[in-house]
Amino acid sequence: MNDKCVVLNAKKMNFDGKLDFSFYLLMLQYMMILNLSSAMQVQMKMLACGNHPRLL
Repeated sequence: MNDKCVVLNAKKMNFDGKLDFSFYLLMLQYMMILNLSSAMQVQMKMLACGNHPRLL
């Protein structure tokens, strides 16, 4: 059996072959920013339509 390992971006890999923790943190921050902007867009649409609930 021939097993092959493909490394897509060696700069993000540690010597043990695992992704660097800082890369995971970067992706987490990116997803949080996208989530926040999506929530803000929903609130802006609600306010533009005259729907003024208590936005806490």
